[in-house]
Amino acid sequence: MGAILQVLKIPALESEAGLVHGFSTMSLGTMGLTQAPDPDAVMASRRQFARALGIEAEPLTVAGAVHGAWRALTSTRTWSEEWTRWSLIAAG
Repeated sequence: MGAILQVLKIPALESEAGLVHGFSTMSLGTMGLTQAPDPDAVMASRRQFARALGIEAEPLTVAGAVHGAWRALTSTRTWSEEWTRWSLIAAG
């Protein structure tokens, strides 16, 4: 039996017209090309991820993840309220 392909989504973004989003999990393999020993395997993982989202792989926008000692913020605010707050903080 193969691994279950899992794509995580943010429910509040599901209703955004024209937006297809998702977050890959390790079941799909690595998505990063920066230090990939086998770039062809990464591209195959990206194509599989795109298929799971129901889109073509070529226009796929991939955002890098930053891992480190950051703390997670939990809130009762909606996603758009939280996004606006963090965008304002990032803008300084």
